[in-house]
Amino acid sequence: MSLAADGSKVAGDPAVSHAIERAQSSATVRAIRSGLGPAADIAMDDVRAYYERNRARYDAPERYRISRILCKTRDEAEEVLAAVQAAALADATARNFAQLARDHSQDKATALRSGDLGFLNADGESTEPGLRVDAAVVRVAKGVRDGEFVPAPVAEGDFFSVVWRRGTLAAQKRAVGDVAPQIRAILWQARVKEETDRIVASLRAAKVRDLHEELLDAVDLSTAPDAAH
Repeated sequence: MSLAADGSKVAGDPAVSHAIERAQSSATVRAIRSGLGPAADIAMDDVRAYYERNRARYDAPERYRISRILCKTRDEAEEVLAAVQAAALADATARNFAQLARDHSQDKATALRSGDLGFLNADGESTEPGLRVDAAVVRVAKGVRDGEFVPAPVAEGDFFSVVWRRGTLAAQKRAVGDVAPQIRAILWQARVKEETDRIVASLRAAKVRDLHEELLDAVDLSTAPDAAH
């Protein structure tokens, strides 16, 4: 088979060359994983260190799911609050709250998602990335039960909010032993990536001579004859 391959010069075929490189790449990754050993072998000291660095993931306080409509004036907020309370009596709370948020909320980042702020910590920080509100919103929401509205508009800077407490997420206090398997999996994947990146960097330094990424960026693969493949 080797002689026949040499005779037909299949090694010069781009498809064959690509297949060989892919096989070598896959074998290298398998060797890396084998060399690192199973995730279960990662030392408990490393697990504890990761746990302490990321304590917020595993030891979270009680959080409250809140929606709110940020109105320009107290009068407008009182009108909106009366409207959502009337809708609640007709069992149409969510639909009407969503429409009122789109029509009235000055917080354009949340207006189109029905005023949903996600789950808030006591300091007003949300589980939604980059979102934080006045801590007063959470403070007054604590005074009502899940599913209820705060009975009066809440001052929030120069605006006034209609606040709806949607639900509660209980505090999480998971011990390091409870999450050790997940942490070991995270650490193992990170080590595979670190070793893979090291090998790629060494190959790039040894094999790549002229690299013009600006030329690669100019290539439009969508117009290639077999771009679909």
